[in-house]
Amino acid sequence: MVGHVGIKVRDAEPIEKVLRRFSTKVKRSGLLAEMKRSRFFMTQGEVRKMKQQRSARRRQKALRHQGRFSKE
Repeated sequence: MVGHVGIKVRDAEPIEKVLRRFSTKVKRSGLLAEMKRSRFFMTQGEVRKMKQQRSARRRQKALRHQGRFSKE
């Protein structure tokens, strides 16, 4: 689980820059992704199935990428 995310506001720093730094830090922490994942309850079977699908997509992408460079 991701903890709290915070930033220190520097002297005379524009609010736009502060917001941009904060949103970047939130994205990098994975907080939003975790919130989206935990929005609905998933059974262990659903979690397992999703992991298998994600793994299959990753393998297919790697094979496509590998085939693209082996022909040269």
